[in-house]
Amino acid sequence: MKPILDEIRIAFIFSSPEPIPEEILIENLVKRGFNKSEEIPQEIIPKKLGMKRADIAQKGDCRILYNNEKGIIGIIGKRVSEVLERFEEIETLLKEVEFGIDVETHELRVDSRTFVKNKKPLDSIARFLGEEKFVKFDKIIGYEIAPFSIRFYPKNKKETTKNIKQIPDWFDISIFPYVLNPHYFGVNFVVRNPEFTIMTDFLKRIEEIISQIIEVIIAE
Repeated sequence: MKPILDEIRIAFIFSSPEPIPEEILIENLVKRGFNKSEEIPQEIIPKKLGMKRADIAQKGDCRILYNNEKGIIGIIGKRVSEVLERFEEIETLLKEVEFGIDVETHELRVDSRTFVKNKKPLDSIARFLGEEKFVKFDKIIGYEIAPFSIRFYPKNKKETTKNIKQIPDWFDISIFPYVLNPHYFGVNFVVRNPEFTIMTDFLKRIEEIISQIIEVIIAE
């Protein structure tokens, strides 16, 4: 059981917009071996990342995105080791560029899927959650139903009244049948933390965490 990481997105989120002028950011990236993007920045705004996917540079298979309006510098890739390396390079750059830059938090998003032989995600998730609990909704919907997904978050945030997207130390994890092919378990992560090392340590363990979560579900 080996997870497939479809996309890893990790970002520095600043406390104010335009934390560093774009031309200075690009100049410093180029000095570190990044290639400036010559393509027209994409203006499509994916809700998941909450930023314009405006590519400003690339190194290897990783792209660097910058949304100066929201104060976000993001890295997108597929391989943990490469994304971590780019993430650490940006961290070093931000320390060396004397702009009084204040990183408010970091955000990691991972989209993944995992195939488990002889295990059907729709059935496994329904059994784990307990289909009998959902019978109460049958009459309301007018159809027999079963639970589709599992999602959880840190219990110590249960009483929060804040906009969840703005909580600096947060995670939520979703497990569901991968929509394009329900033979796979889809597992998506959102993790935010102000501590750089907590984010890097979490990303280093991401495949192990995914595998262990699925093992708990299919054991039911």
